Amino acid sequence: MKEVPARAARPTPPPAPGGEYEGATPFEEVDFHSRRGAHPHAAARGQPAAPVAREGQKVKRGQVVGRVEESKLGAHVHSSIDGRVSKVTPERVEIVA
Repeated sequence: MKEVPARAARPTPPPAPGGEYEGATPFEEVDFHSRRGAHPHAAARGQPAAPVAREGQKVKRGQVVGRVEESKLGAHVHSSIDGRVSKVTPERVEIVA
């Protein structure tokens, strides 16, 4: 079996005077915004949602893109991003920001 070299660990700041768990925590802020979203119609138990968005339609974050009949058990599907619907299939709605 081939041996894999260990990765060098990041240096940890020294413990603060209050104890070993009171030191500063390194934090790296990352600005991450998804440019694509794929929303499955069967996101929960129950009946899959029927797509209500059309290809080319602009949608806002939180807007319903899949709806379950009122008398059925299931969950509506909402867009997670602002964008335009790029593809609608029986399984999902794809949105591009």
